[in-house]
Amino acid sequence: MRKVDKFEKINEENFKRIVGVKRSTFEVMVNEYKKAEEERKKGHKKGGRKPKLSKEDRVLFMLEYYREYRTLYYMGLDYGISEGQASKEVVNGVGNFSPFT
Repeated sequence: MRKVDKFEKINEENFKRIVGVKRSTFEVMVNEYKKAEEERKKGHKKGGRKPKLSKEDRVLFMLEYYREYRTLYYMGLDYGISEGQASKEVVNGVGNFSPFT
């Protein structure tokens, strides 16, 4: 189960308290990240392993990481991934994405 699915039933105020941004802002961030990922993948061959986190979960992961500064071990436990995979998400994942460039 995707972690972002747990937040669907939460009201707007609590969503912002937990995630740090409004739901509408989160959706814009996810859409921009999806566009950036599609652009990045244009020059790559197909294949490889599927990511363990969905695009929505990746954005949520980074927002939680920057907001709470939890250790990668605990972030990995929370998302069902290893500490090493959590580190890769920070280094290679959404952390390199900037909608302002």
